[in-house]
Amino acid sequence: MNTKRCFYLCILLLLGAATAGWTQLFTTTFEAYTSVGIMEADNVTPLKGNSQRGDLVQLLWVGPDGQIAEPDSFGNPTADDSLLGVTHIGHGYPFNPDEGLFAAVFRHELLHTGSKVYVRAWNDSVALNAAYGNSLTYVINSDFDSHDFGLDFLEDNAWRMHGGSFEPVELALFTAANEAGLVVLRWSTFSETDNLGFHLYRATARDSGRVRLTDRLIDGAVNSQTVHNYYFQDFQVEENQRYFYWLADVSASGVEMLHGPISLITQKRPDAFTLQQNFPNPFNPTTSIVYTVKEAGPVRVQIFNIMGQLVRTLVNAPQAAGRYDVLWDGRDMNNQLVPSGTYLCMMEAGSYRTFIKMTMAK
Repeated sequence: MNTKRCFYLCILLLLGAATAGWTQLFTTTFEAYTSVGIMEADNVTPLKGNSQRGDLVQLLWVGPDGQIAEPDSFGNPTADDSLLGVTHIGHGYPFNPDEGLFAAVFRHELLHTGSKVYVRAWNDSVALNAAYGNSLTYVINSDFDSHDFGLDFLEDNAWRMHGGSFEPVELALFTAANEAGLVVLRWSTFSETDNLGFHLYRATARDSGRVRLTDRLIDGAVNSQTVHNYYFQDFQVEENQRYFYWLADVSASGVEMLHGPISLITQKRPDAFTLQQNFPNPFNPTTSIVYTVKEAGPVRVQIFNIMGQLVRTLVNAPQAAGRYDVLWDGRDMNNQLVPSGTYLCMMEAGSYRTFIKMTMAK
Protein backbone atom coordinates (compact mmCIF):
# COMPACT_ATOMS: atom_id res chain seq x y z
CA MET A 1 0.00 0.00 0.00
CA ASN A 2 1.48 3.39 -0.96
CA THR A 3 2.23 6.11 1.58
CA LYS A 4 -0.62 8.32 0.39
CA ARG A 5 -3.23 5.59 0.88
CA CYS A 6 -1.82 4.72 4.33
CA PHE A 7 -2.06 8.38 5.30
CA TYR A 8 -5.75 8.62 4.37
CA LEU A 9 -6.67 5.31 5.95
CA CYS A 10 -5.08 6.52 9.22
CA ILE A 11 -7.18 9.69 9.02
CA LEU A 12 -10.25 7.57 8.36
CA LEU A 13 -9.61 5.41 11.44
CA LEU A 14 -8.93 8.44 13.65
CA LEU A 15 -12.13 10.08 12.52
CA GLY A 16 -13.99 6.85 13.17
CA ALA A 17 -12.65 6.69 16.71
CA ALA A 18 -13.44 10.36 17.34
CA THR A 19 -17.01 9.87 16.26
CA ALA A 20 -17.65 6.53 17.99
CA GLY A 21 -20.04 8.26 20.36
CA TRP A 22 -22.14 9.48 17.42
CA THR A 23 -23.18 6.08 16.16
CA GLN A 24 -26.82 6.84 16.85
CA LEU A 25 -26.68 9.67 14.34
CA PHE A 26 -23.85 8.75 11.92
CA THR A 27 -23.65 5.01 11.49
CA THR A 28 -20.94 4.99 8.81
CA THR A 29 -17.75 6.91 8.09
CA PHE A 30 -17.09 6.75 4.38
CA GLU A 31 -14.08 7.81 2.33
CA ALA A 32 -14.64 8.60 -1.35
CA TYR A 33 -11.49 9.04 -3.43
CA THR A 34 -9.95 8.55 -6.86
CA SER A 35 -6.65 6.97 -7.77
CA VAL A 36 -7.41 7.55 -11.45
CA GLY A 37 -8.13 11.13 -12.53
CA ILE A 38 -11.70 12.09 -13.46
CA MET A 39 -11.80 13.49 -16.96
CA GLU A 40 -13.84 16.19 -18.63
CA ALA A 41 -16.46 15.30 -21.24
CA ASP A 42 -13.73 14.77 -23.85
CA ASN A 43 -12.39 11.88 -21.70
CA VAL A 44 -8.89 13.29 -22.20
CA THR A 45 -8.55 16.44 -20.08
CA PRO A 46 -8.49 15.89 -16.29
CA LEU A 47 -10.78 17.95 -14.08
CA LYS A 48 -8.84 20.66 -12.30
CA GLY A 49 -8.24 21.67 -8.69
CA ASN A 50 -5.83 22.04 -5.82
CA SER A 51 -5.90 21.73 -2.04
CA GLN A 52 -7.87 24.98 -1.69
CA ARG A 53 -10.30 24.95 -4.59
CA GLY A 54 -11.29 23.04 -7.69
CA ASP A 55 -14.06 21.54 -9.79
CA LEU A 56 -17.03 20.40 -7.72
CA VAL A 57 -17.53 16.82 -6.50
CA GLN A 58 -20.80 15.63 -4.93
CA LEU A 59 -21.52 12.43 -3.01
CA LEU A 60 -25.14 11.35 -3.46
CA TRP A 61 -27.48 8.63 -2.22
CA VAL A 62 -29.61 6.97 -4.90
CA GLY A 63 -32.73 6.87 -2.72
CA PRO A 64 -35.19 4.01 -2.24
CA ASP A 65 -35.52 3.34 -5.99
CA GLY A 66 -31.82 2.48 -6.23
CA GLN A 67 -31.38 4.42 -9.49
CA ILE A 68 -29.31 7.47 -10.38
CA ALA A 69 -31.52 10.44 -11.28
CA GLU A 70 -30.22 13.29 -13.45
CA PRO A 71 -29.90 16.72 -11.78
CA ASP A 72 -32.18 19.66 -12.49
CA SER A 73 -30.99 22.77 -14.35
CA PHE A 74 -29.59 24.20 -11.10
CA GLY A 75 -27.53 21.08 -10.35
CA ASN A 76 -29.83 19.91 -7.55
CA PRO A 77 -30.63 16.21 -7.04
CA THR A 78 -33.98 15.11 -8.41
CA ALA A 79 -36.45 12.27 -7.82
CA ASP A 80 -35.54 10.53 -4.53
CA ASP A 81 -31.77 11.11 -4.72
CA SER A 82 -30.16 13.03 -1.83
CA LEU A 83 -26.97 15.08 -1.57
CA LEU A 84 -24.77 13.71 1.23
CA GLY A 85 -21.84 16.09 0.97
CA VAL A 86 -19.51 18.00 -1.35
CA THR A 87 -15.79 18.40 -1.88
CA HIS A 88 -13.63 19.45 -4.83
CA ILE A 89 -11.02 18.14 -7.21
CA GLY A 90 -7.60 18.50 -5.60
CA HIS A 91 -8.88 18.08 -2.02
CA GLY A 92 -6.67 15.55 -0.23
CA TYR A 93 -4.09 15.64 -3.02
CA PRO A 94 -2.14 18.86 -2.43
CA PHE A 95 0.84 17.62 -4.46
CA ASN A 96 -1.19 16.53 -7.48
CA PRO A 97 -3.10 19.61 -8.69
CA ASP A 98 -5.18 19.57 -11.84
CA GLU A 99 -5.08 15.80 -12.27
CA GLY A 100 -8.73 15.01 -11.59
CA LEU A 101 -8.01 13.53 -8.15
CA PHE A 102 -9.71 13.97 -4.76
CA ALA A 103 -10.03 12.21 -1.40
CA ALA A 104 -12.61 13.17 1.21
CA VAL A 105 -14.28 11.63 4.27
CA PHE A 106 -18.07 11.90 4.57
CA ARG A 107 -20.46 11.30 7.45
CA HIS A 108 -24.24 11.54 7.09
CA GLU A 109 -27.31 9.97 8.66
CA LEU A 110 -28.13 8.31 5.32
CA LEU A 111 -24.70 6.64 5.21
CA HIS A 112 -24.90 3.18 6.68
CA THR A 113 -24.22 -0.42 5.71
CA GLY A 114 -26.25 -1.17 2.61
CA SER A 115 -26.50 2.46 1.41
CA LYS A 116 -26.05 2.80 -2.34
CA VAL A 117 -24.09 5.92 -3.28
CA TYR A 118 -22.41 7.50 -6.27
CA VAL A 119 -20.21 10.48 -7.12
CA ARG A 120 -21.15 13.28 -9.51
CA ALA A 121 -18.29 15.49 -10.72
CA TRP A 122 -18.77 18.90 -12.35
CA ASN A 123 -16.48 20.78 -14.70
CA ASP A 124 -16.91 23.91 -12.59
CA SER A 125 -16.80 25.01 -8.96
CA VAL A 126 -20.62 25.31 -8.95
CA ALA A 127 -23.29 22.91 -10.17
CA LEU A 128 -24.99 24.86 -12.95
CA ASN A 129 -25.13 23.84 -16.61
CA ALA A 130 -21.48 22.72 -16.69
CA ALA A 131 -20.22 19.44 -18.09
CA TYR A 132 -20.56 16.69 -15.52
CA GLY A 133 -20.33 12.94 -15.07
CA ASN A 134 -21.80 10.23 -12.87
CA SER A 135 -19.75 7.37 -11.48
CA LEU A 136 -21.02 3.85 -11.04
CA THR A 137 -22.95 3.21 -7.83
CA TYR A 138 -21.28 1.65 -4.80
CA VAL A 139 -22.93 -0.22 -1.92
CA ILE A 140 -21.38 0.53 1.49
CA ASN A 141 -20.52 -2.74 3.24
CA SER A 142 -19.15 -1.71 6.64
CA ASP A 143 -19.29 1.01 9.29
CA PHE A 144 -15.84 2.25 8.17
CA ASP A 145 -15.63 1.96 4.43
CA SER A 146 -13.90 3.57 1.43
CA HIS A 147 -14.16 3.29 -2.33
CA ASP A 148 -12.02 4.28 -5.27
CA PHE A 149 -14.48 5.89 -7.68
CA GLY A 150 -11.66 6.61 -10.10
CA LEU A 151 -11.46 2.91 -10.93
CA ASP A 152 -14.86 3.25 -12.58
CA PHE A 153 -12.96 4.74 -15.52
CA LEU A 154 -11.20 1.44 -16.00
CA GLU A 155 -14.51 -0.40 -16.47
CA ASP A 156 -14.99 0.50 -20.14
CA ASN A 157 -15.12 4.20 -19.26
CA ALA A 158 -18.18 3.59 -17.09
CA TRP A 159 -18.54 7.23 -16.00
CA ARG A 160 -21.41 8.74 -17.96
CA MET A 161 -20.06 12.10 -19.05
CA HIS A 162 -22.05 15.03 -20.42
CA GLY A 163 -20.54 17.92 -22.36
CA GLY A 164 -21.53 21.58 -21.89
CA SER A 165 -25.13 22.47 -21.21
CA PHE A 166 -27.23 19.32 -21.03
CA GLU A 167 -30.59 21.10 -21.40
CA PRO A 168 -32.47 20.06 -24.55
CA VAL A 169 -34.51 23.28 -24.53
CA GLU A 170 -33.45 26.91 -24.90
CA LEU A 171 -36.29 28.64 -23.07
CA ALA A 172 -37.39 32.08 -24.27
CA LEU A 173 -40.33 32.75 -21.95
CA PHE A 174 -42.15 31.19 -18.99
CA THR A 175 -45.03 33.18 -17.43
CA ALA A 176 -48.09 32.68 -15.25
CA ALA A 177 -51.17 34.83 -15.88
CA ASN A 178 -53.83 35.22 -13.22
CA GLU A 179 -57.44 34.82 -14.31
CA ALA A 180 -59.78 34.37 -11.37
CA GLY A 181 -60.70 30.73 -11.16
CA LEU A 182 -57.62 29.54 -13.05
CA VAL A 183 -53.97 30.23 -13.84
CA VAL A 184 -52.76 30.27 -17.45
CA LEU A 185 -49.13 29.19 -17.92
CA ARG A 186 -47.39 30.15 -21.15
CA TRP A 187 -43.89 29.38 -22.36
CA SER A 188 -41.88 29.76 -25.57
CA THR A 189 -38.71 28.09 -26.79
CA PHE A 190 -35.99 29.50 -29.02
CA SER A 191 -34.78 26.01 -29.89
CA GLU A 192 -35.38 22.37 -28.97
CA THR A 193 -33.00 19.42 -29.29
CA ASP A 194 -34.30 15.87 -28.81
CA ASN A 195 -37.12 17.32 -26.74
CA LEU A 196 -40.10 14.98 -26.41
CA GLY A 197 -42.24 17.46 -24.50
CA PHE A 198 -43.10 19.09 -21.19
CA HIS A 199 -44.55 18.47 -17.75
CA LEU A 200 -45.69 21.16 -15.30
CA TYR A 201 -45.32 21.08 -11.52
CA ARG A 202 -46.88 23.19 -8.76
CA ALA A 203 -46.30 23.79 -5.05
CA THR A 204 -47.61 26.18 -2.39
CA ALA A 205 -44.07 27.00 -1.21
CA ARG A 206 -40.75 27.19 -3.01
CA ASP A 207 -39.22 24.43 -0.90
CA SER A 208 -42.29 22.22 -0.43
CA GLY A 209 -43.06 19.06 -2.37
CA ARG A 210 -43.93 19.62 -6.02
CA VAL A 211 -47.07 18.06 -7.53
CA ARG A 212 -47.20 17.24 -11.23
CA LEU A 213 -50.15 18.92 -12.97
CA THR A 214 -49.95 17.23 -16.36
CA ASP A 215 -51.56 13.81 -16.76
CA ARG A 216 -49.58 13.22 -19.94
CA LEU A 217 -46.63 14.80 -21.69
CA ILE A 218 -47.33 18.03 -23.59
CA ASP A 219 -45.75 17.31 -26.99
CA GLY A 220 -42.60 19.26 -27.81
CA ALA A 221 -41.10 20.12 -31.20
CA VAL A 222 -38.40 17.39 -30.81
CA ASN A 223 -35.79 19.18 -32.95
CA SER A 224 -36.32 22.79 -33.96
CA GLN A 225 -34.40 26.04 -34.33
CA THR A 226 -37.52 28.24 -34.56
CA VAL A 227 -39.74 29.73 -31.85
CA HIS A 228 -42.55 27.51 -30.53
CA ASN A 229 -45.31 28.68 -28.15
CA TYR A 230 -47.15 26.57 -25.57
CA TYR A 231 -49.77 27.08 -22.87
CA PHE A 232 -51.50 25.17 -20.06
CA GLN A 233 -54.54 26.09 -17.92
CA ASP A 234 -54.50 25.17 -14.22
CA PHE A 235 -58.11 25.07 -13.02
CA GLN A 236 -57.39 23.38 -9.66
CA VAL A 237 -56.52 26.54 -7.73
CA GLU A 238 -57.90 28.23 -4.63
CA GLU A 239 -58.59 31.94 -4.20
CA ASN A 240 -55.96 34.24 -2.67
CA GLN A 241 -53.31 31.50 -2.63
CA ARG A 242 -49.66 31.81 -3.68
CA TYR A 243 -48.53 29.10 -6.08
CA PHE A 244 -45.10 28.23 -7.43
CA TYR A 245 -44.79 26.66 -10.88
CA TRP A 246 -41.98 24.71 -12.55
CA LEU A 247 -41.70 23.73 -16.20
CA ALA A 248 -39.89 20.46 -16.99
CA ASP A 249 -38.66 19.52 -20.45
CA VAL A 250 -38.15 15.82 -21.12
CA SER A 251 -35.41 14.71 -23.51
CA ALA A 252 -35.52 11.71 -25.83
CA SER A 253 -33.25 9.89 -23.37
CA GLY A 254 -35.74 10.45 -20.55
CA VAL A 255 -33.81 13.20 -18.73
CA GLU A 256 -36.19 15.72 -17.11
CA MET A 257 -34.89 19.25 -16.57
CA LEU A 258 -36.69 21.86 -14.45
CA HIS A 259 -37.12 25.58 -15.18
CA GLY A 260 -38.42 28.00 -12.57
CA PRO A 261 -40.06 28.46 -10.24
CA ILE A 262 -42.33 31.37 -11.10
CA SER A 263 -45.02 32.41 -8.63
CA LEU A 264 -48.22 34.42 -8.30
CA ILE A 265 -51.18 34.92 -5.95
CA THR A 266 -54.56 33.88 -7.34
CA GLN A 267 -57.42 36.34 -7.50
CA LYS A 268 -60.77 36.15 -5.82
CA ARG A 269 -63.50 34.86 -8.12
CA PRO A 270 -65.89 37.69 -9.16
CA ASP A 271 -69.36 37.54 -7.61
CA ALA A 272 -71.07 39.44 -10.46
CA PHE A 273 -70.92 40.32 -14.16
CA THR A 274 -69.79 43.93 -14.61
CA LEU A 275 -68.75 46.34 -17.35
CA GLN A 276 -66.76 49.32 -16.07
CA GLN A 277 -66.56 52.76 -17.64
CA ASN A 278 -63.76 52.89 -20.19
CA PHE A 279 -60.58 54.82 -19.38
CA PRO A 280 -59.62 57.33 -20.54
CA ASN A 281 -62.91 58.87 -21.59
CA PRO A 282 -62.96 60.94 -23.76
CA PHE A 283 -60.16 59.11 -25.60
CA ASN A 284 -58.01 59.48 -28.73
CA PRO A 285 -57.56 56.98 -30.19
CA THR A 286 -57.09 54.14 -27.64
CA THR A 287 -59.12 53.30 -24.54
CA SER A 288 -59.22 50.46 -22.03
CA ILE A 289 -62.42 48.52 -21.30
CA VAL A 290 -62.51 46.42 -18.12
CA TYR A 291 -65.15 43.82 -17.38
CA THR A 292 -65.63 40.83 -15.06
CA VAL A 293 -67.14 37.44 -15.78
CA LYS A 294 -68.91 35.73 -12.88
CA GLU A 295 -68.94 32.23 -14.37
CA ALA A 296 -67.47 30.53 -17.41
CA GLY A 297 -69.38 30.86 -20.66
CA PRO A 298 -69.60 32.72 -23.99
CA VAL A 299 -68.78 36.44 -23.78
CA ARG A 300 -69.24 39.13 -26.41
CA VAL A 301 -67.97 42.72 -26.27
CA GLN A 302 -68.94 44.95 -29.21
CA ILE A 303 -68.74 48.61 -30.25
CA PHE A 304 -71.74 50.36 -31.91
CA ASN A 305 -72.17 53.90 -33.21
CA ILE A 306 -75.00 56.14 -31.98
CA MET A 307 -77.17 54.87 -34.86
CA GLY A 308 -76.91 51.32 -33.52
CA GLN A 309 -74.66 50.11 -36.34
CA LEU A 310 -71.96 47.58 -35.46
CA VAL A 311 -68.50 49.15 -35.60
CA ARG A 312 -66.22 46.48 -34.14
CA THR A 313 -66.37 43.17 -32.24
CA LEU A 314 -63.63 43.09 -29.61
CA VAL A 315 -64.47 39.77 -27.89
CA ASN A 316 -66.57 36.84 -29.07
CA ALA A 317 -65.40 33.66 -27.34
CA PRO A 318 -65.93 31.46 -24.27
CA GLN A 319 -64.13 32.87 -21.21
CA ALA A 320 -63.48 31.61 -17.71
CA ALA A 321 -64.59 33.50 -14.63
CA GLY A 322 -62.29 36.43 -14.00
CA ARG A 323 -61.37 40.04 -14.66
CA TYR A 324 -60.52 41.10 -18.21
CA ASP A 325 -59.05 44.21 -19.79
CA VAL A 326 -59.45 44.78 -23.52
CA LEU A 327 -58.14 47.71 -25.56
CA TRP A 328 -60.01 49.42 -28.38
CA ASP A 329 -57.74 51.31 -30.75
CA GLY A 330 -60.54 53.49 -32.17
CA ARG A 331 -60.70 51.54 -35.43
CA ASP A 332 -63.63 49.83 -37.12
CA MET A 333 -63.80 46.33 -38.58
CA ASN A 334 -62.09 47.64 -41.74
CA ASN A 335 -59.16 48.96 -39.68
CA GLN A 336 -60.19 52.58 -40.31
CA LEU A 337 -60.14 55.19 -37.54
CA VAL A 338 -63.68 56.13 -36.54
CA PRO A 339 -64.76 59.80 -36.55
CA SER A 340 -65.24 61.84 -33.38
CA GLY A 341 -68.47 61.21 -31.58
CA THR A 342 -70.33 59.02 -29.08
CA TYR A 343 -70.10 55.22 -29.21
CA LEU A 344 -71.71 52.42 -27.24
CA CYS A 345 -69.82 49.45 -25.82
CA MET A 346 -72.10 46.48 -25.16
CA MET A 347 -71.19 43.38 -23.14
CA GLU A 348 -73.16 40.13 -23.28
CA ALA A 349 -72.53 37.07 -21.11
CA GLY A 350 -75.32 34.50 -20.99
CA SER A 351 -78.48 36.38 -20.03
CA TYR A 352 -76.46 39.37 -18.78
CA ARG A 353 -76.37 42.43 -21.07
CA THR A 354 -75.25 45.99 -20.40
CA PHE A 355 -73.60 48.94 -22.17
CA ILE A 356 -71.61 52.10 -21.52
CA LYS A 357 -71.24 55.35 -23.53
CA MET A 358 -67.79 56.36 -24.80
CA THR A 359 -66.60 59.53 -26.53
CA MET A 360 -63.96 59.70 -29.23
CA ALA A 361 -62.50 63.24 -29.29
CA LYS A 362 -59.98 64.16 -31.98
